[in-house]
Amino acid sequence: TDLFGNRTHGVVVQYYRSVQSCLGDGVQNGHRRNSTKSRLYVPFAVCIISKFPYYNALKDCLSCLLVQLRTARQSDFDEAIKEFSAKLSLVPLPPPGQLHVSFSLRPLQVVLPSAEDQDGPVVDIDLHLPLLCFPPTALLLVLSCLLQEQRMVFFSSDWARLTLFAESLLLYLQPLSWQQPYVPVLARGMLDFLMAPTAFLMGCHINHFEEIAAETEDLILVNVDEGIVQSSWSETVELPTIPAAAAECFTSRAESLQLHYDLELCHLGAGTDIDSLRFQRRGWQRNLNSQIQNIALELVVNIFRGVQDFLNHEHRVFNSEEFLRTREPEDQLFYKKVLETHIFHSFLRDRLNRKRDTFSRMEQMTRNQVSRNRAMTESPRRPPMSEMSRSGYSRYTSPDRRLSKRLGASLPNLDQPIHEVHSINPNRSQSV
Repeated sequence: TDLFGNRTHGVVVQYYRSVQSCLGDGVQNGHRRNSTKSRLYVPFAVCIISKFPYYNALKDCLSCLLVQLRTARQSDFDEAIKEFSAKLSLVPLPPPGQLHVSFSLRPLQVVLPSAEDQDGPVVDIDLHLPLLCFPPTALLLVLSCLLQEQRMVFFSSDWARLTLFAESLLLYLQPLSWQQPYVPVLARGMLDFLMAPTAFLMGCHINHFEEIAAETEDLILVNVDEGIVQSSWSETVELPTIPAAAAECFTSRAESLQLHYDLELCHLGAGTDIDSLRFQRRGWQRNLNSQIQNIALELVVNIFRGVQDFLNHEHRVFNSEEFLRTREPEDQLFYKKVLETHIFHSFLRDRLNRKRDTFSRMEQMTRNQVSRNRAMTESPRRPPMSEMSRSGYSRYTSPDRRLSKRLGASLPNLDQPIHEVHSINPNRSQSV
């Protein structure tokens, strides 16, 4: 991640090449050594660096390159790399929508998936990996720490697992975006970075777990291999948890997912065409990713539902005090911490700009559904106090009373230009 927050992604393949070593005559350990030839194996690595997170696609590309390099002569090695690079540079990126780009690199057919919309991220990883590593309750604890912008360190014995796990969690938070330093793979010589006083998200090899836990304070330690979340000062995490209603909905839906592809193959015969097998596996993964994204988005909507009712678009402020009064007492501490974070300020800026993203669409859809259900089951009457508190007091209080209330707390850097203008319901008051 550079100074401007732009991320660069890398995918690496490592393999061993055999080289001939000629040992001349000499004396070794007091014995005469004759001239001999021995075969040695030297490690090599090829890395693709891209501005786009095509992890699975680039993994397939490097796997195809590896097949060519294993049979290539030593003199043809550089030429094979150049030809491979030239082919990749000519592949166009798919536009947002349902159109994917597919190209052939013997022996595989490689697919570049597209983003769902202009502002949406590219998803080319298996989003169910965190659910295989953690039960839903532990995963909710990790997400709660991210929303509260804690100093977090992920540990694993597998370098690749660190990046895939961290990338998946950040996609779970969409459309919220992580605003703090992000280093999913931290080298041994960079462990001093963990002493930084700011919030961060970093990943280390499991061999450094004991050292980091003993020498650093106020860290959230996440063991991806064992599915354990703890702090550097105790074996538990003493932080506010995600509101119970939202957590229960996420847990029940996550537990109903079918996460094991092998169970889908029980009634099928053995496939003989690798392209058709890979096509079937991609279809299953795409469908599962869509379900997980929907469940995660529903979690975010349930946590921040009603935020727009406490916005004043004219003065570009958010009435945090009135918003907190509408939350359950046991959830107050969680919201107080989250409302102070950069991740929430960025989210709030999008709400003030009336951005139409996945959050606004799902929030509006679920709000309409709740309203329809209430209209079918309840007779017209005066709104209860619970509804008045959830919807904001501006609809039900008189102007004199309304002006006596605190307007709201201004947040920094919220004076962004409004990129999209939408029609406003004339029956709805826009003041706090």
